[in-house]
Amino acid sequence: MEEDFKQFLRFLKLATADITCQYFKISVAESNKLFMRERVYCYELYHQLRSEIEKECPSFPYKLDGEVDKTGHPHLKGVLKARKPDFIWHEPGTMGRNLVVIEVKSSITASKNMRGIKKDIKTLCVFTKEAGYYR
Repeated sequence: MEEDFKQFLRFLKLATADITCQYFKISVAESNKLFMRERVYCYELYHQLRSEIEKECPSFPYKLDGEVDKTGHPHLKGVLKARKPDFIWHEPGTMGRNLVVIEVKSSITASKNMRGIKKDIKTLCVFTKEAGYYR
């Protein structure tokens, strides 16, 4: 799993390097301000990650999914509650190859919303401890 995780980190570095600022600082009509929008960034990160994985290693067994609802999962019933991380990287159909769980926050959101950060950390902990995600 450690080698797979290292490969994921390589994909993540390549993907984030390809994201331009238009995907994390959004202009709004009739305003000179730029706004941070987590969702827009997540969609572009998802696209860039998928592109890197498919280009570099199309046979890689893991699949990237966004905001998967696992509340009805037979092995995790009641454990995860309504937690939906921004991304999971796993091999669908098996519990033994859950590699990565990711939550995304902008630095502005993080500095202003400690409750949201705590919630995200709890989500990550539940997924690693109870759902068997490696990292």
